[in-house]
Amino acid sequence: MSPAPSASGPPPGSEEPPAPPELPATSPTWPGLALDRLGLTQAIGGLALGLIALFSSYDHLSIAGRNIPIPQQ
Repeated sequence: MSPAPSASGPPPGSEEPPAPPELPATSPTWPGLALDRLGLTQAIGGLALGLIALFSSYDHLSIAGRNIPIPQQ
């Protein structure tokens, strides 16, 4: 029969794991939207690309070999 562990602490030779690091408390600039630097850069780039595509002078889209006409404003 093995000896029962004592209630005074951990068994000899074992150590308590270190406490997890504290995360800095940051508040998002917009409610519900917290982006890091890369996410913000990608969001701005996507917005710019979308506006360029929206206001470009193309009159059609070519998707999978098919032409889809875009009405001009």
